[in-house]
Amino acid sequence: MKLENLQRKLKSRGIEIISVDAISNIVLCHLPYNECTPYVTWEFNDQGDTFWGNYFEDIDAARDDFNNRISYRNS
Repeated sequence: MKLENLQRKLKSRGIEIISVDAISNIVLCHLPYNECTPYVTWEFNDQGDTFWGNYFEDIDAARDDFNNRISYRNS
């Protein structure tokens, strides 16, 4: 259910989900309306609310952060 809430909330804001880790509650997204930092990693809760975002200019840095956040949360 938490993934459905997350998908619904982000889609309604025009945000594209690239990757999700439901175990650690971390999501990697593309913000098409943000020209400066169009990639973000967020934590999310069961209601689909996002918080503690890290914003990036390029997808590679965002993917690295996504993987690091997952590793940290699962350690």
